[in-house]
Amino acid sequence: MSQARIIGRRVLTAADTSSYVTPALAASIRRYHPRTEEFVIRMNPDESEIRALLQELSGFPLVIAGTINARSHAGQAALVNGLLGQGTPTIAVALRLPYDVLAYKTAPTYLCTYSILAPSMEAIADALWGHIPFRGQLPVELPKFGE
Repeated sequence: MSQARIIGRRVLTAADTSSYVTPALAASIRRYHPRTEEFVIRMNPDESEIRALLQELSGFPLVIAGTINARSHAGQAALVNGLLGQGTPTIAVALRLPYDVLAYKTAPTYLCTYSILAPSMEAIADALWGHIPFRGQLPVELPKFGE
């Protein structure tokens, strides 16, 4: 299993300190799958970056793609949708806001964390590998897909 991580050092609100945090999703996944590869790209990758990464990931058995505010950063959404469009098995993870899932509506599997801090990254890996259950419930209502 391999993993693609999309990050950017950016403050999302006045109280946000996430610009000081580097998400450690790949490190958390490596606890269960040591051969995990990590790809770090800009917050809003351009077409050439997306095209190159899609080509590189096309043969991967699985990609876990973390997004941060993908509805406002079209490059993140384009990457996830490109992975899905080329048939690469993909788990999309909205690392901060649940609204990211609206940017990649065809993703068969997606998660929301509300945090990029280490405990959240570890919980994702623990849940994906069946060590803890997925029990979360969104505190917001998202429009139904297809609307």
